[in-house]
Amino acid sequence: MGLTVVVASTSKNYGAALPTLTASSVTGLVNGDTVGTTITIGLSTTATAASSVSGGPYPITATVGGSASGNYTLTNTPGLLTINPVGLTVTVASTSKNYGAALPTLTASSVTGLVNGDTVGTTITIGLSTTATAASSVSGGPYPITATVGGSASGNYTLTNAPGLLTINPVALTVTAASTSKNYGAALPTLTASSVTGLVNGDTVGTTITISLSTTATAASSVAAVPIRSLRWLAVRPEGTTR
Repeated sequence: MGLTVVVASTSKNYGAALPTLTASSVTGLVNGDTVGTTITIGLSTTATAASSVSGGPYPITATVGGSASGNYTLTNTPGLLTINPVGLTVTVASTSKNYGAALPTLTASSVTGLVNGDTVGTTITIGLSTTATAASSVSGGPYPITATVGGSASGNYTLTNAPGLLTINPVALTVTAASTSKNYGAALPTLTASSVTGLVNGDTVGTTITISLSTTATAASSVAAVPIRSLRWLAVRPEGTTR
């Protein structure tokens, strides 16, 4: 007689133990035979706790035993075991760098959710990247740092990315204003910087940087020492004196 066993499909998470396998129906038993007495149903799958998501779904098949099993011809309707990916959370560490400096080494502060003996550097790799470059500006930041996951076991995980931030710190720029003088009543002279130090990243005065110099003195200012910005001085002499 024909005996048909329809196996129930099921699923499990990657790395978890195999679930209990069941038959959704057994039809064709006659002569008072019942499952658990004269008939036994065995269920098995090629999957293991360590099986990958990509290798599935895995067939679940039935075998028939028991004292009356020789009286039946089995028709096996297999089920399927699906492996579900599990969550992997990568928390990226925030960091900073000075404007114009090379990008720092980007790191993950934590990686949680690995199962099945997977480890970073063997079956899992973590890639970190940012939209910032060495030339990125202070005002454009902070810049996100995000993670990607690779490696032979990466397909078994669903990534939750907790980005970090890269902050660009401004660097010091020193402008030394040149001291100068004018005669009382004369127009203000052209103010100049004797040096500009600290420029990085290819910045130059007159292209990406402009220097403005000012003083509290006017053409009518009396004889005195008057500051020029950057703590330099403009000396004003009485009319008719020489330098």
